[in-house]
Amino acid sequence: MINVITNELPSAVVVGGSSLPINTDFRTSIQVQELIESDLPPDLVGMGVVMHYFGNPDLLPADIVSEHLDGLIAAAMEFARMDEFAELTRSRKGSKTRTFDWCADQRRLVADFQREYGIDLTDADTELHWWRFMMLFEGLSDKSATMTAIGYRTLDIPPKAPDEERKRLREMKNIYQLPPRTKAEVLARDAAIWGDEI
Repeated sequence: MINVITNELPSAVVVGGSSLPINTDFRTSIQVQELIESDLPPDLVGMGVVMHYFGNPDLLPADIVSEHLDGLIAAAMEFARMDEFAELTRSRKGSKTRTFDWCADQRRLVADFQREYGIDLTDADTELHWWRFMMLFEGLSDKSATMTAIGYRTLDIPPKAPDEERKRLREMKNIYQLPPRTKAEVLARDAAIWGDEI
């Protein structure tokens, strides 16, 4: 793991022995995250990731694209996942339930970055490296709107809690629940709302 305080954040990846500059802007990586979470076929996702991070594949060295396309995609995915700084994303890796959505939570995130860091994510002149953005994201206080929403989404309601408290917590989970994207998420949402009645 690199020390991001004493070392520069990466701005290139090595593929097939060549160092290739990569687009480090947080907006690009958010678009990549949305692409990864989409229902597109994996080969289209891979090419989309390459285009977002490296630009038009026709402008890359021909041997990289023809001989190292899988390595190019892998290097881009490692950058997106911050593999060299994996501790930041460890808490989300084990969960199959979505706890955050870039579109549904955008207002909370914009407000939190403005309130906690004085950073306007909507300003076109705002420049943040993807890894720094994620460090700030994961450093948001527990009282931030984003972390409050994630907290309720991941909350396990204690079975021994008083009925009123269980009811309140269920209501809060429903308020902060993400809109379903897949059939499985629709069924899970309906089961949570209706229980055995469906």
